[in-house]
Amino acid sequence: MNIRRNLKTAVVLLTICLLFLWIVAAPVLAIEPHEDPEAAEELFSGVSLFWYLDNVMDSLLLLDVTEVEALLGKMRFTSIPWDLELTTNDFVLSGTDLSRLLSQLDVDVGELITLASQSRLSESLQKATGIFMSLIGSVTDLRQMDQSLDVFAEVSDVSLAPVSSDLRRSYEEVLQGLVTVREILGGHIEMLVDTAASLGIDLEELAASLGIDLEELAASLGIDLEELAASLGIDLEELLKSTEITLEIRPSAAFVGDSIHFQGVLTSGDELLGEREIDVQVNGARHTTVRTDSQGRYEGVLSVPYRYVPELGLRTLYYPRGGDVGRYLASLSPLVKLEVLFHEAELELDVAEKAYPGRETTVAGRFDYGDTMPPVERDVEVYLDDVLVADAVADGAFSQRIELAAEMETGQHSITVSASGKGRYAPVVASATLNVVRAVPVLDIDLPGVVVIPGSVSLLGTLRSEVGPLSGALLTFELDRSRVEAVSTAVGDFDARLSMGMNLALVGSQDLRINIIPQEPWHAPIQIVRQVLIINVVNVGVLVVLLVVMGVYLPGRLKGRFGAFVRRVPRPVIKSPRPVSTPSYSTEVKAPVPVAEEDESGQAPESRILGWYRIVARLLQRITQVLLKPQQTLREFASECGGALGPAAGYFTELTRIVEKVLYSRHRPTQEDAERSRHLSNTIEGVFRDEDG
Repeated sequence: MNIRRNLKTAVVLLTICLLFLWIVAAPVLAIEPHEDPEAAEELFSGVSLFWYLDNVMDSLLLLDVTEVEALLGKMRFTSIPWDLELTTNDFVLSGTDLSRLLSQLDVDVGELITLASQSRLSESLQKATGIFMSLIGSVTDLRQMDQSLDVFAEVSDVSLAPVSSDLRRSYEEVLQGLVTVREILGGHIEMLVDTAASLGIDLEELAASLGIDLEELAASLGIDLEELAASLGIDLEELLKSTEITLEIRPSAAFVGDSIHFQGVLTSGDELLGEREIDVQVNGARHTTVRTDSQGRYEGVLSVPYRYVPELGLRTLYYPRGGDVGRYLASLSPLVKLEVLFHEAELELDVAEKAYPGRETTVAGRFDYGDTMPPVERDVEVYLDDVLVADAVADGAFSQRIELAAEMETGQHSITVSASGKGRYAPVVASATLNVVRAVPVLDIDLPGVVVIPGSVSLLGTLRSEVGPLSGALLTFELDRSRVEAVSTAVGDFDARLSMGMNLALVGSQDLRINIIPQEPWHAPIQIVRQVLIINVVNVGVLVVLLVVMGVYLPGRLKGRFGAFVRRVPRPVIKSPRPVSTPSYSTEVKAPVPVAEEDESGQAPESRILGWYRIVARLLQRITQVLLKPQQTLREFASECGGALGPAAGYFTELTRIVEKVLYSRHRPTQEDAERSRHLSNTIEGVFRDEDG
């Protein structure tokens, strides 16, 4: 039967284990295993590749260099076979370079047209040279992109695809984008030829000086230069007359706002060009215009701009206007530098160490002009994190209060103070760091030393911080399961009473949690924990009553029980003397009991003494529940029992010493020793009998 029962139990346990494994493993086995990246087959789609390249060409034609670089930068991470990686890399590099060149060409061509319209030959030649080099680079990049596209088309079998297929259409869109780029470059070539002809520049000679085959360059873009030149109808061999202009200024150093005198002469060979307009440029920008007199001379007065820089570059420019167009070339005078003088100052700022959201803070400053006479007043602007927050008028020193927003984030913020230039005094800018923090509330509360349950706790105190008292702050007090709220007054005082209900606690410390939520934005919320001593008087009273009852009732019950047992102990009577031997220690102690009460007159003193000791030892073991252990001596046993014997401890100790003399010494016990042992035995028994009574 046991075998069958065990077999059934094993079958049930095995079934449960298999069911558990099936529940756990089923979702795992249902998941498809991950494919090994090393063994996975790479997928290549020509349609996706050509659509991607078409987006690149759209951004390229829009001259969006950033977008082109972003798209081509991601192309290296697309799914492309390893044998196309080099071709892909060439396409990426060429496309990125071409986008930059086209963007710069658009700017350079506009500047060349402006220079040509002013017949500024030397500057036009420099700009045309730069355009030439950009065109060469663009054509080279365009050829590389064409070659890469041919490789992509061959790998994708574009020639075998139907005309209406997505593969053929996506390829032709990319191809059309490259054709459009080629047309743009051809337009730049035509413009360059047209501009050079208008200036009388031999474009082929310029190209040859740069090592460029102009006809080959044009042919690569589908342009016939001879046909283009014939269509312009301009004789390239007819040259324009060059001009020359001079410039002198005095003085060569002046304060801002002062006036300087300038003069010069405009000539073309030996010819003086009178009644021509001359542009006066300051740092490359036109400042004013004057006219030459009949002798080709010009002069004027120029106010030094209020630009507080060490020096300014002055030039005069002549370019043909009206009837001079087509006859003369533009000319630019040599650069003349003017030393600009002005007074500088240092600005020292002083901000508070701490600032608080929703409150005002003070920004103070002082100007230091050194040995220079300071101005009467200056306009000052104060910026907080680059936002104008205040302006003031300073007379050497200033102090400005600014209010911080209540929602301002804590941390480091920048304060910038600027004074704009005024007359001969240069602008001044200084910055400082403003540390924005929230003040931490400080709680001063009067807590009682002891909290009595059940009852209530009076909570009085004050809330303050380094800023001042907390007004209208919400305080929440939580102790055990009791909770109460209070609101601070205008001076930060609060008064609350927390009622404590019954719980199972007796005596101990608990956490009083105080949550402080300020109303002002410049104060930070905080939680404070204080420990208080709690005494549950009800539970403690019940416990004291129980202890008193147990202390009074139980000892009587124990005495009655043990006293009845003592009365039942029979009087020992030893039948016959027995030889005394040394006690042998074993795992249990057996106290010999006399068989019956008999007359002791015929017994030896040793037997009588040992008999009385056995009776007393057995009695004490039952009363004290202390057993004589094998490793203990008789004196150790007496000492262990003494704590529970009371007045009988001394009698039992004396009896123990008599027995030790009998067992371990050469002393021969007498009848007096035997009578003394009997007396001690009766006395010990009498003590316990009296207590029970």
